[in-house]
Amino acid sequence: MAFQITYRGNYVTEVMDDCFEKNNFEGLDNIIFDDDQKNVVLNNYGNENVNWENLTGSNFLKSKFHQAKFQVRIAALKRTYPISQKIKIIIEPRNSKLIQKLQSSYFRIRIIGARLFSPQRVKSNDSKILIYESPLLDPGHYTLQVRLMFYDYPNIYSFETINKRLDPNNYPNIELIDKLIVNGKWDFRVNPPQNPWKWLNSTLPKTCNEFNNLIGRWTNDLKIFHPYKCKIPNYKFLDFPEALQINNKFRYNWIRFLGDSNSRALFQVLVNRLGAKCVKIFEGINQGIQYVCTLTYNVERSNNFNSLPYELILTSELYFPESSNDLEFLLNSTFSEICQPFKECEDTFHCDFTKSYSTDSLKICDAKTSDHVFISIGTIISEWSSSRIDKYLERIFSNIQEKHLNKRITFMTTNAINVHKIPKDYEAQYLIRNNFRINNINELLRKYLNQNKTEMMDLIDIWSTTQPIWEFSRDEIHFYKNIYNVHAQLVIDKLVEGLKNL
Repeated sequence: MAFQITYRGNYVTEVMDDCFEKNNFEGLDNIIFDDDQKNVVLNNYGNENVNWENLTGSNFLKSKFHQAKFQVRIAALKRTYPISQKIKIIIEPRNSKLIQKLQSSYFRIRIIGARLFSPQRVKSNDSKILIYESPLLDPGHYTLQVRLMFYDYPNIYSFETINKRLDPNNYPNIELIDKLIVNGKWDFRVNPPQNPWKWLNSTLPKTCNEFNNLIGRWTNDLKIFHPYKCKIPNYKFLDFPEALQINNKFRYNWIRFLGDSNSRALFQVLVNRLGAKCVKIFEGINQGIQYVCTLTYNVERSNNFNSLPYELILTSELYFPESSNDLEFLLNSTFSEICQPFKECEDTFHCDFTKSYSTDSLKICDAKTSDHVFISIGTIISEWSSSRIDKYLERIFSNIQEKHLNKRITFMTTNAINVHKIPKDYEAQYLIRNNFRINNINELLRKYLNQNKTEMMDLIDIWSTTQPIWEFSRDEIHFYKNIYNVHAQLVIDKLVEGLKNL
């Protein structure tokens, strides 16, 4: 089916697809962005023709045009870079009296062109500047954008909602700005390598299983994500389930996904690509949509009841912090506890949960624990203060240490969101649902994973795959199917490498 892109200047405002269903997570396989010079849709983010030179003295400090108070240091930039060199972006105040505002202001830095990526902030001993860097690994023409998102928001991490709603009498008077700062747009070129063959054959690990940080860049059609430190395997979904049958001593019997609608979107893409047969439960665990899916292994049945399972079960269940069935319950639950209460599941599997099963064909009916569980904390927790999130993570990791040390657990960082697509009915939600707070959630999660290191617990860094491209999201928190395809490959990578390491 054809689709249409709607523009406002150079800014994509809406993507309409006449076969797109709003209530599922199919969307487009790929979005083609059309730009005469760079083959990418650029965001304009104009500054309303403000004459920065007229903003001086006290008028400058009191100006409502906060984006005029900061600038990119031009002397640190080049028009041409050799490949593999880093670009360094230095942000500084335009008046010494604004130095104290720099650390409490928040910026969006991205580079668009042959690749789409976002330079990351690096530590600096100079408190009067902010420094962002990124390696330049792909030749081509690029445009740097540096935008001010929030000006002087010192309590960005301590602020939280009350009873899930913002109190208009208490929330800070902070504006969502999202405008280019002075010198905030810079065009440059990355030259090709002198020895293309050697460059193309540079070796990176052919799995991302061991990497908890997947900072990288997207192709400008948003189809392929290239991390800087590893290669995401491109598993052909037609190769399944054979790809999960590489270990002669073990096969997965039950794989679980616990999380919000983004976790479910990833799950739907995964099981659809694998060709699994699914049962949809509309009011499942935590009154959310739940899936129970099956995939038959390509093996002949045996009379040996103790042989490996013939069927893989994949389930998706709604979880969010402080849900009625919280993580402690879900990690401890058996298959019967997530299936028996729901007629759709019982009618499909015909399990009699009052007895034990010994036949391979019904092994799932007696499953007491999952072989691998993928957990996403989700975006709802962004309503909480940083200290409250910290206490919650401390609690769940204590529970894992106490009761689930032998369970294979992979946490998934929370994806970036698009503050511009938050429905207008949610007044000032950008104060709490923004990418600076979500990044803080992910950093707290990393802290507890590092403090509780085990061979059975690890991470998939969803955040770093979405942070460079949140402007191209489907809505405020969801992305298009091609993005979830990459996430599904990361899940398969984790599962396959897990079998190799058993």
